[in-house]
Amino acid sequence: MAPARDRSSSWESRRRLENWRGIPASTSGEKSALIGDNRHVAPKSASPEAVALFAKVPAPGNVKTRLQPPLGPASAASLHLAFASDTWTMMQQLAPATLYLYSDAESEIYSAWAGEQARLQRGDDLGARMLACFADLQEAGHERILIVGSDVPSLPLEYLLSGFAKLHDHDAVLGPTADGGYYAVGCRAPHPAMFDGVTWSSSHTREQTEVAFQRLGYGVDLLPVWYDVDTSEDLQRLAAEPRLPPRTRAWLDQHVHLVAGGRDGNEQPAHVSGGR
Repeated sequence: MAPARDRSSSWESRRRLENWRGIPASTSGEKSALIGDNRHVAPKSASPEAVALFAKVPAPGNVKTRLQPPLGPASAASLHLAFASDTWTMMQQLAPATLYLYSDAESEIYSAWAGEQARLQRGDDLGARMLACFADLQEAGHERILIVGSDVPSLPLEYLLSGFAKLHDHDAVLGPTADGGYYAVGCRAPHPAMFDGVTWSSSHTREQTEVAFQRLGYGVDLLPVWYDVDTSEDLQRLAAEPRLPPRTRAWLDQHVHLVAGGRDGNEQPAHVSGGR
């Protein structure tokens, strides 16, 4: 079932679509690679499915600021790197889906992992950045696209496999988190208004996204609820998991005193807004 279209769409909607894609909506044919841009010639045999990991660069002060304290900036950065690494490794099992890694800035680490599939996020907020990603991957020829966050290292692989399966019969899927957000979002035909009215990093983010999807006529299905790791309580819950991926497990074993509520005596907390 194709998503319902707004038949009263105005010139403003067309303008937003052009800005969203970064190209004139009427342009056709192959797109040449552009420096500093994610547009590229679509592969001639693109996999129908694509999955993009959204991850910030693991630099001290840039990530996991809600965990500072008890963590210091360097410990928080190494934790984020462990999460991203384990999630990227898990995603390899989604083959033949094509994997992409979208980061907030250039990263030698991420480029080493993803090669040509390492991309830069672009947009003023999370909704705009996800829209741009969906547009890139749809233009590359992918039909079913998932975006996955990097704060769910213990996420079962089966949940993402289920996401792709549900996209055969639904226009969009959401993987809810216990705090009101979501760990994954997927769609078949993105629309520039699909995140309109969504307040990011709130307890209503998932609910507002679902409302926005339904307003566009999307058929939406939900994946099982999971939890992301943003707070000390989340970190303690993660540490209690009997089975964890290797880099996350190693980080937890090396920082037992911090997980238990101790302070990172070697570092001062970073005062950076907007980090997760």
